[in-house]
Amino acid sequence: MKNFNLISPSDNGFEYTVRFQDPIKIMPNSRVDFKFAELVRAGEVVFNEAQTITLNAEPTDCLPQYDLKNPVAAAPNAKPLFTGALPSGVASNTTVLSIPAGVYSYEDFRTTLQNTLTNGLKPSAANNRVINFQGFAVQSDTDSGNTTDIAFGLEYNFSSKNADVDPDEIELDSGGEYQMNVQVDDGSHYAGDSITKTSGGTNDRLDAGAIINIDYCYNHRYFKNSNSPPTTHFENSIYIEGLDTTQDQIGDIHFGFYHTATSKVLGEGTNRLFANGSAGTNAIQVDGSAGTTAANSFLPVPLGIKVSPYGDTIEIYSGFSSGGAGIQNADNAFYDIDRITLLESVPVHNYFDESETPKFLVQLYQTRKTIPYSNRTEGVDERDTYFRVYALNHKESTSVESYNMTEIYDSAIHGEFLTHKFEVGTGVAYGADPNASEKAESQLPYQAVVGMTQQGEGWKKIKYPKVGIVSTDEQGEEQYLLLNYKMTFSDDLARALNIPVKNKASALDLAPNFLHDKSIFSNAAALHNNANLFHNSNIANPWKRDSYSIFIDLPCNNYKNVSDKLNGGFRKSVIANIPSPFSSADIVAAGNTNNEMVATYEPYQQVSSELKNNEISINSFKISILDMKTEQLAKQLSASVVNFSIHCPEGSSCS
Repeated sequence: MKNFNLISPSDNGFEYTVRFQDPIKIMPNSRVDFKFAELVRAGEVVFNEAQTITLNAEPTDCLPQYDLKNPVAAAPNAKPLFTGALPSGVASNTTVLSIPAGVYSYEDFRTTLQNTLTNGLKPSAANNRVINFQGFAVQSDTDSGNTTDIAFGLEYNFSSKNADVDPDEIELDSGGEYQMNVQVDDGSHYAGDSITKTSGGTNDRLDAGAIINIDYCYNHRYFKNSNSPPTTHFENSIYIEGLDTTQDQIGDIHFGFYHTATSKVLGEGTNRLFANGSAGTNAIQVDGSAGTTAANSFLPVPLGIKVSPYGDTIEIYSGFSSGGAGIQNADNAFYDIDRITLLESVPVHNYFDESETPKFLVQLYQTRKTIPYSNRTEGVDERDTYFRVYALNHKESTSVESYNMTEIYDSAIHGEFLTHKFEVGTGVAYGADPNASEKAESQLPYQAVVGMTQQGEGWKKIKYPKVGIVSTDEQGEEQYLLLNYKMTFSDDLARALNIPVKNKASALDLAPNFLHDKSIFSNAAALHNNANLFHNSNIANPWKRDSYSIFIDLPCNNYKNVSDKLNGGFRKSVIANIPSPFSSADIVAAGNTNNEMVATYEPYQQVSSELKNNEISINSFKISILDMKTEQLAKQLSASVVNFSIHCPEGSSCS
C-alpha cells in the first residue's frame, strides 16, 4: 500500500500537479481508496463566466410616456430609454449590464452588484435617459449580524449628475410668459436666490407670481416607507422658506403646483394661471369669484399653500371647477379651476414664533396598497399620490442647525389624493399635433408656482430635486421618471442571488421611487411590505449546497453525468464525490480578512476504485476539482488537500 497526501499551491486549490522525485510504480489491477479531503473556499460567490443583469423599462413605465425629442409619434413606444448599451448599439428600452467572472466575498459581491447597477445608469454608459436613479445593494439583516442577506435594486439618486442643475436656484422664464410683477434677487443677501414681488404690483393684491424653473419639473413620484417624516436628503421633499419673519411679514405668500403646458395651451378657461402665456395670476376668491384682493385670494392651481403673517393662518387648498372636476375625479390636469376648497387651516403661531421665518417641507408621495388575496400589488396606473406638509421650526430644538419637523397636513389621513389618470392625462391626443411637445411635457406634471401680495416679500429659498425637460426647441439633457422596471439575470447570477430560474421566475418587477432606509431591513414585516421596492436575497444557501467531484489522472472506473445531460453519463476518472462539504455547521473559519472557509470531508464508508490497469510508472499526479453538477473548475477553492491510498492486488509486490 502506498499513501499519498497531495497539497495544492496556496493560490490554486482546484487544478494542480504534484511531482515526485522518485518514480511511482502502480501494479496491474490496483485499487485506489479515497481517505479524506480538505477544501478551502476563497469566497462565497463564484462566477466562472461573466454574468449579466438585464434592465427593462417600457415607455408606459415612465413619465413622460412619449419622447420629448420626438413627440409626434403614433405610440409611446417610439421612445427609447437606453441607446448604445446593447451589442448592436441600437436604441432600446432594454440595457444589459455585466458582472465580471471571478471569486467574490459577500462584501465584494454586494459592492460589485451596486456599482454595476449604478454605472449602468450613468449617461456615459448608455445615453441613459433615467439618470435620476442609481443602484444599491446593502446588507439587509443588520440586527443579527448575518452578512449573507442582501437587498438590492434601484433607488432615487438626488445628487444631480447634471452639473448645470442647481437645486437651490430660482429661475424665471426668459420670455416673461409665466411671471408677473416678480424678480429674482442676485443672491448677494442670501445663500441662494430669493424671489419677491416688485413695485409693478399693488400691495394687498395677489397680482404677483411665477412658474419658476420652467425647464425642470419636481421629482414627485416617491414611495413612503413609513409614517416618519423625511430625513434623508429631505427625500423628494421641496424645502421652502419665507423671506421675512412671521412678525415682519405683512402680506401673504403662496406656493403651489402647476405646469407651463397647462398654462399656455392645454388648460381650459381664460382665467387660468398665466393663460396663453400672457394673462397674469388670475387669482380667485375663496367663494369662487374672480379677484385679487389679498384677504380672500388664492392661485388657480390644483394644490397650493397660503402663508399669512403671525396672528393669521396657514391654509392648504385645492383647486376645483364649478362642474365638480378636481384632483380626484378629473380626467387630466387641464380642467378649468374656478373655485378653491380649503383642505386645512391652522394658526401660524401653532408652528412658528414671531422671530422665525416660515419654513416647510412639501412632499408628494405614494404608498404600496396590497391587493387582497393576492401576492401581487397594484400596477403603475392604479397608484394614488398623496401629499403632506411639514413645518420646520426650533420649538423643540436647541441647535441652530437643526429643526423640529411638525406635520401640518397629510392628505392620506383625509382621503385626498392625486390619481395616476390625473397626472398622466386621459382624453388627450398624445403624439399628435397641435402642441405635441407640450402634451408630452405635461406628463411630468408638476412645476413650482409662487405668489405674493406685498412688495418686497416672497420666498428666501426654494430647493427641490429636479427632472429636466427638453422639447424640440430646447437644449439640454432629457430625463424621465422611472415608475417601474424589470430585472432579469443570467442563470448563475440568479442562483447566486437565490432567485428561481425556471419559468422566467428570475424576472423581478420592482419600483425604484424611494430611498432605502436601513431601519426597515432588520424588520421582516417591513421587508415584506416593501417587497416591490427592492429584492431581498439570502445568498448563503446556494454556495453551501455546492458539491464537488475530484478527478485524478488514473484510470478510475467510475461513472457520472452533469446536470444538463441526464442521459450523458459515462466512465470518468473520479476518485471521490463530495456532497455539500460547506453545509456543515462546524466549518472552520480561516481567521483572516479574506472570508475563507475550511471544510474537511472524510467519507463515512470507504470509497474504493478498481483501476483495472496495466503496470504504470509515473512521477506525478494531476488533481482537478470540479463542480459536481456542471463539471466546471471549482475556481472558488483557493487551496485543497487530497489524501488517498493505492493498494496492490493480493500477491503482488508494491515496491
